[in-house]
Amino acid sequence: MEAVARHLRDKALEFDGEKAGEDADLFGRSAFNRYYYAAFLITRKKLKPIFVDLPGKHAAIPDFLRGHVARELNRRKRVAMRAEDYASVQAVQNGRNAALKLADLLVQGYSARVVADYHPELAVSFNGQGFLLNEVPVSDAVSWPTLARQFVLAIVNAMRQTDAC
Repeated sequence: MEAVARHLRDKALEFDGEKAGEDADLFGRSAFNRYYYAAFLITRKKLKPIFVDLPGKHAAIPDFLRGHVARELNRRKRVAMRAEDYASVQAVQNGRNAALKLADLLVQGYSARVVADYHPELAVSFNGQGFLLNEVPVSDAVSWPTLARQFVLAIVNAMRQTDAC
């Protein structure tokens, strides 16, 4: 999915800025859409085996991360603290912070995807550094899959390290 997003971004950037017109706008919107889906699919693929009740609906996952995942990690942190397992305490704290950041990332990405898909009246604007959609720079979107991988890894590591809790 990331490769498709990159191709769409590059294609949008091939057009000549303000003269780009509808084609550049469509490629730019589609790039935002694919970058979001790349982050979403990474999240789902890596977390579903650990959290079998992970929601299938995009909009529900951030609340699940902030609620269920954060609570479970807090519980594991308390157990690790009682056992004086400070490495696990740190891993769990990192995982919880990652869950909250991943939730924020998915909210931002989902919002951009909704604008890209359902609000053609909000045009992609091109500048010297790339382009923006509804004030979100494409450079932010490019980072979503990489950040999702990092955040998911921290969550998975915390869960695995504290499996006995």
